[in-house]
Amino acid sequence: MTTALQEFQGEENSTATVMRHRRHGLALAALLGMVAIAFFFGLGQLSLLGPDEPRFAEVAREMFTTGDYITPRVAGAPAFDKPVLLYWTIAGAFRLFGVNEFAARLPSALAALACVAFLYYAVARTLSARLAWVIAATLATNVFFIGFSRAVIMDMTFTATVAVALLSLYLCALSAGRERLAYWLIAAAAAGLSVLAKGLIGILLIGGIAIIAYGLTRRPQALGWRAWAAGFVIFIAVVSLWYVPVTIANGHAFVDDFIIKHHFRRFLTNRYHHPQPFWFFPAVTLAGLLPWTFFLLPAMPRLRRIKPRSGERQDVLLTLAWVWLLVPLIFFSISQSKLPSYILPAFPALAIIVGVEIERFWRGARDRLLQVAAWLTAASAIALGIALLVYLRQEALLGFDFHAVFCVTPLMLALLTATAMAIGKRRAVVIGASATLLSLVVGATISLLPHLNETEGLKRLSLAVAAELQPGEKMTFYQNKNYAPVFYGAGRAVTSPQRGEGLNSFELREVVAALDSEGSLIVITTAGNQSVFTNNPRFDAEVIGQQGNHRALRVRLAQPDNASE
Repeated sequence: MTTALQEFQGEENSTATVMRHRRHGLALAALLGMVAIAFFFGLGQLSLLGPDEPRFAEVAREMFTTGDYITPRVAGAPAFDKPVLLYWTIAGAFRLFGVNEFAARLPSALAALACVAFLYYAVARTLSARLAWVIAATLATNVFFIGFSRAVIMDMTFTATVAVALLSLYLCALSAGRERLAYWLIAAAAAGLSVLAKGLIGILLIGGIAIIAYGLTRRPQALGWRAWAAGFVIFIAVVSLWYVPVTIANGHAFVDDFIIKHHFRRFLTNRYHHPQPFWFFPAVTLAGLLPWTFFLLPAMPRLRRIKPRSGERQDVLLTLAWVWLLVPLIFFSISQSKLPSYILPAFPALAIIVGVEIERFWRGARDRLLQVAAWLTAASAIALGIALLVYLRQEALLGFDFHAVFCVTPLMLALLTATAMAIGKRRAVVIGASATLLSLVVGATISLLPHLNETEGLKRLSLAVAAELQPGEKMTFYQNKNYAPVFYGAGRAVTSPQRGEGLNSFELREVVAALDSEGSLIVITTAGNQSVFTNNPRFDAEVIGQQGNHRALRVRLAQPDNASE
């Protein structure tokens, strides 16, 4: 009788284990589906935008075509404003998938995936798989993180390296023996990669956050000198992969441009014309975290209940997360140069902070602020759905066709989310808000990206210019920093000979100097500056293409010019 009962209980336990594994597998599959939509759906459908995306892609293209992976170049001229990690990864993607927008954006999407995956791993290993799922889903489904996972900029690869380094230190603090040493060495390697991704700011952020978090938690306990030495060697080895050869190849020019101009002057001065008020990054952070922003309401009062030295793993994680959020928020707010992407490394910390509150809501915790946060989350999802429809209608892009289904879906899902909140279906609220944001990605990709390609991108004009370029002819830019024609024209451009500001000429005499040496140029400028060339007797100019506010003109000197303006 006893044996039969034990066998029956064993079968029950086995069935429960299988069901638990099945649920865990389904949860992971759902998380991967979220990531696939959020970071990869339609990744190559939008042309490269603005001054940065085509410029960074062009550096990688020139590395790929020339085989010089040490000195970054644009149109053959050294470009030392950014380090090399993103360029290397894009060049690798070009080798695998060809030179196109998908390959250029793939490294940022993969970095976002790595960030979400390692965050899930760290939390699942130390706390619970459910909390890990909620935190990872929170990171994968906020407006800011999705946007930058699809951009050809340095910040997503930098964010991934910072996240891996700090989460590895967290795992190191809660491990022992060889496992502890392994996490320490992973943290050292990731810190080295952060310096390759964004420069000295990597070690400043990671070091500052780690030191403050250690002071609050006293974790990890003292590491032996061998571990410190091994970590230092790995860090130096990773950093030396590029910084040593690029310094040897370029000497003082690299040190002056990269270290002096683009580290100290960028932080201390407004040389690069990105001034913003002190509250800029807090505002960007709150807006970028949508639709999960309002779960900060219950998180802030609970901050005082955290006991960093209690030994509780969740308290250790939350202490790290708050320090991880506040250090870059304060540091970059002090800087004289501010761009929204600078605060991206704080978003994994935000996902931890609000994810803990979302998981409490998921479990049914009775807390008035949680209820308020959930209602506001549902309302923000509705607002996002309405905003998409209003924008598409304003741009005359919303019609009664197949695409309209994808445009209306976000609002429908948001309304279902609010309904779930009203009837107390908490899990449906979390899943519904996530689904709303993912459907926004799908709807915008299908209906909005073709419009943006025409109004914001310059691919059509760039391809027209590339087709018009005569043998040996190059292009330049006059008071216009959209460098898409350089990438799509395979780098056939001249740099500014006067001020060393890359490809953009700020003064007419710089264009004149370039024409003296080149004979003829295709000048990319704005519609407002077109008359500077077409109505000037000194130039023989014809319009060869236009898109939006941009014009492409073939320009020659009509007569010898000895004067400068």
